[in-house]
Amino acid sequence: EPLEEDLHARLIHSYIEEENLAAAKAQYQKCTTLMYQESGVLPSKRLRRLYQRIQEQAGQIAATDLETIQELLDREEESEGAYFCDPESFQRLYQLERKRMVRSQSPAVLVRIEMTKPDLSAPSPSDLQRCREQLHTILQRTLRRGDVVCRWSDTQYLLLLPTASTGDTPSIIARVKERYNHADQGQIVLKFRERAIQPEDAPLPQTGKNI
Repeated sequence: EPLEEDLHARLIHSYIEEENLAAAKAQYQKCTTLMYQESGVLPSKRLRRLYQRIQEQAGQIAATDLETIQELLDREEESEGAYFCDPESFQRLYQLERKRMVRSQSPAVLVRIEMTKPDLSAPSPSDLQRCREQLHTILQRTLRRGDVVCRWSDTQYLLLLPTASTGDTPSIIARVKERYNHADQGQIVLKFRERAIQPEDAPLPQTGKNI
């Protein structure tokens, strides 16, 4: 039963208990890849918790202050809206989406959100933190289930929008902008750039579009 999540989860748990983290991570990747390719299903809360245990046990989580740790734990409890993940997981999902598009021919879009001051100078750390908190909430409430979000750097977020075309993207971005402008009272603006994702066997587009 290759699509039976419970069997994969039990095996991953056993590998973790044996401290065989390489095998646990390989099984997680095999399971999530298979389920996404065959059914378009993103990792469940149970599987994400197991992956977090692998990261914790391997010492890969860099967060040390309580607020950051709590934000990470709370994020794992979210069940509605977009799926938030780390850059490594985002890259895997992006690559899987390109593979899946070969069969499905369904469109998808990659969006970059950059946080900057109007004069393009670097925002202060405190302003960035406040902006990230607001943007996280807005993206969670605005995007669809199945959309994928990651914080790519201190000033950038990436969005993976499956089944969305470049014609759909302006309305999605407009909703994010409107809610951010309504909520934000600071000095940070959001700049968006989008480009269509191409199937794995197609060349990548040369240019994207600013919105």
